[in-house]
Amino acid sequence: MRARAGIAVVSAAAMLAGCGEKGATSQVAVKVNSGEITINQLSSALSQIPNVAPEQVKQVKRIMLDKLVDQQLFVQQAITDKLDRTPKVVEEIDSARRAILARAYVEKVVSGTTPATTEDIGKYYDSHPELFAQRKVYNVQEYEVVPQPGLAASLKAEVSKGSSLDQIGVFLKAKGAQFSPRAGVITPEQAPLELLPKLKAIQDGQTDIIEGPNSISVMHVVASRPEPVDLKTAQDSIKKFLENGRAKDAVGAELKRLKGEAKIEYVGEFAKGAPVEPEPKPVSEKAGSTDVEKGVAGLLK
Repeated sequence: MRARAGIAVVSAAAMLAGCGEKGATSQVAVKVNSGEITINQLSSALSQIPNVAPEQVKQVKRIMLDKLVDQQLFVQQAITDKLDRTPKVVEEIDSARRAILARAYVEKVVSGTTPATTEDIGKYYDSHPELFAQRKVYNVQEYEVVPQPGLAASLKAEVSKGSSLDQIGVFLKAKGAQFSPRAGVITPEQAPLELLPKLKAIQDGQTDIIEGPNSISVMHVVASRPEPVDLKTAQDSIKKFLENGRAKDAVGAELKRLKGEAKIEYVGEFAKGAPVEPEPKPVSEKAGSTDVEKGVAGLLK
């Protein structure tokens, strides 16, 4: 316990940089030379340690306070030695300050988003039967093929002849195509949403071609089994997904606004060919998201 408390204090050191300043409005826990450690600062440090049993709180609080005293002695000595003025430390303090301020503004923006309602959750559930009511788990064998001109059409013809996966592998080698064999279980949470209808259309024991923008997949479904998820089980995950999506959309919109109002000028070596960031895409609450992980990854955990 003492070791974990020490680690937590070290990891929280940047957030406790002001623990020696006077004028704090909260009660003082301990005085260290001319500085003070307050009850609020102790509480902040304690919040970094999860799952402390009630009977251990008093012990952990004392251990943490002792660690803060140790830290404050180091802080005071660092200031005495003027280490707070060295370029490296100044840069690190400025970096931490900017990160904290940016995070605080993002949290402010996110706090203004609308919580997902029961109706929102129900609509999302109903619009994604492949993830919930009609959810299936697939045991598959697959060849992930590097596209080349005319290959997709040739593969479709080969599949239509009823060739086995092994025969298709021989065919691909004869064509000089590059491909990687894979096998395993696919759950809806692991697959892009646009793949699920195509996967659902392949019957057990059948093979088909699934084309993507930059890929060709020869998919053989060994077996599939229904594993539906009811609304009660899914609702917490859907709520979290919808609210995370709204938060992401809000932050993206605010960033777009700020950039539109700001004067941003790349200079020096960055003046030419400055990277252009793609416009943030809203996280859709409708069917068609490109990654199911955005929605219900870990639903059954």
